[in-house]
Amino acid sequence: MVEYMSRGICDSAEKWRTNYLHSGEPSAEENRRRFWHDVITAALYELRPNSDNRQMMESWLNQNEPNITNKEINRHLESILMEPIQKFFNHPVTNQCLDESKRPFHGPSGRASPTQQVVPFLLIVDEAAHLYQSNYMHSFMWVLDQPIMRILSKMQTDTANINASNFFVLTLGTHSQISYFAPHYVYPSERYFTGEQYIASVFLSMDWDIGLRSLNGQSDFRASSHIRHLVRWGRPLWTAVYDGRRPPQVKELVTEQMDKSDLRRCVLYAEKKLLPAKQDMANKDQLDLSAFAILAIRLHLDLDFAYPSRASKLVSSKMRWLVDVDPRRKRIVTTYGSEPLLVEGAALAMNSRDLYSDPVVKLLEDLKEQLNQGFVNRGENGEMTARLLRTTLVIRIVLNFSSLSKRSSDARSMVERLRFYQSYF
Repeated sequence: MVEYMSRGICDSAEKWRTNYLHSGEPSAEENRRRFWHDVITAALYELRPNSDNRQMMESWLNQNEPNITNKEINRHLESILMEPIQKFFNHPVTNQCLDESKRPFHGPSGRASPTQQVVPFLLIVDEAAHLYQSNYMHSFMWVLDQPIMRILSKMQTDTANINASNFFVLTLGTHSQISYFAPHYVYPSERYFTGEQYIASVFLSMDWDIGLRSLNGQSDFRASSHIRHLVRWGRPLWTAVYDGRRPPQVKELVTEQMDKSDLRRCVLYAEKKLLPAKQDMANKDQLDLSAFAILAIRLHLDLDFAYPSRASKLVSSKMRWLVDVDPRRKRIVTTYGSEPLLVEGAALAMNSRDLYSDPVVKLLEDLKEQLNQGFVNRGENGEMTARLLRTTLVIRIVLNFSSLSKRSSDARSMVERLRFYQSYF
């Protein structure tokens, strides 16, 4: 990237965006191909035969009994990465791009201050699971968390480089698991490696409800249920969907119709994040995960710590929050936060036929199975959960009284389930 910016190929953020980042453009696709060819060529040059880096890597990989410590490996990687990272952060194009993105800081009074807000520098690593799958002594931790963060910290301390002071790493992956990036407490092969392996900082950096900062003044109860307010609670994803995916034909509608369209679009999106993919609709494991996610959001069900693998799957694919990882990796703490839009999505799935043809009855059967298997923490939430279940059942029975009266067997079945939950708690 530094070479491209220095040669004038991409000497502005606009050129990067126009010439490289558009999808579906043949010229941009060809430019990306050329860029990655140059990246790989440069990497192979660094690992050319008889080079210091090549000899060092071969000494790590080819020894039956390696004798280099993790601290030494981190120090070597830091020495390789220091110069290119410094060149990138101090490059005029990088500075120009970040300067154009800064905006005045608004204090508590709402007035603009001469102080400028520093825009976070976001590094996105897509398909990050491949870093784990290479799996040479937790390479993800080495490269992204320890050497790079140490370099950025050093740059900030030594040079007061503001560009390095607000650095954020986001890892993405379609099939990634939490366990991929939470390495074991003690390094493998303890005969050669001793010391603790700390949890990567990406687990500790998430910020929630950031959309609320832009709200000015108090809102009444009616305004709080508007889609513009619903998307501000929880993860930034909801605001991004609301702001960024409004089709052109919706923008032409009057305000009230646009609001309804936005609400429908955002709630359907939240529901899809909870439901299985189309190809997994016949997969019982996926259906069980979705059923639990929907009930957990609506009824505030928590997992027992005896099932961390199940909690991990819910975090990776069903919008559950990772709250904490025990330093010794014995357990993880997960929950569902208070996200109104996600609750609306769960309610839609619970009251529609998108998951099951008879959702209420089937979800109650699923919950009974989850309770019997010990997936749900039956402690402090038990009585509240039972009351909510009874309330839900009463509402559903009242709303569907005419149809239930015709199907007395269904009514008896619901009463039997209610008695089970009452006795269980």
